Amino acid sequence: RAIAAPLGRRLGLRDKPRPTAEPNATLESFYTQLGSTAKQEDLIALAKQSDLPVRRVQTWLRRRRAQDRPGLMKKFCECSWRFTFYLFSFFSGLALLYDKPWVWDHNLCWLRYPQQPLPPALGWFYLLELSFYCSLVATLPFDVKRKDFKEQIIHHTATITLISVSYCANLIRFGAMVMVLHDASDYILEV
Repeated sequence: RAIAAPLGRRLGLRDKPRPTAEPNATLESFYTQLGSTAKQEDLIALAKQSDLPVRRVQTWLRRRRAQDRPGLMKKFCECSWRFTFYLFSFFSGLALLYDKPWVWDHNLCWLRYPQQPLPPALGWFYLLELSFYCSLVATLPFDVKRKDFKEQIIHHTATITLISVSYCANLIRFGAMVMVLHDASDYILEV
């Protein structure tokens, strides 16, 4: 946030001012328990309890839901963090693999398998990628809820599994190439 928020403001991003819902204990307790979706009979009961017309109760629930939505700047900060990591990871992986002969001739990936030595830089690359995806899974419930929440969980879990299996099976060479290709598309998706 220390870098992305000022950058976003410099680019002209602003959170739109949202009308706030006036304090109402009855409506607030309903909202915290059941959310903003209310059936018609619930709206009528809430209107009677709070001495408000049904239309005002609907407006209050809509405004209260809008208060909980994350702003544009929060979304920008999250996307810029992931974009920065993916961009850094892609180019560092590219620099790491560029001079390896097995990148250009895939038959060399099997040379001396399964006793292939693990270069320290490749080990750190694996550790960096694995820890990043573990952190994404751990922070997913606290991030901005997106439409593809379930798909993200499946994607991150599959990525963690693939990284772990390729490391344990000593398929480091193939795994490193796949991770670089994976990061090549991810930083574009975050734009």
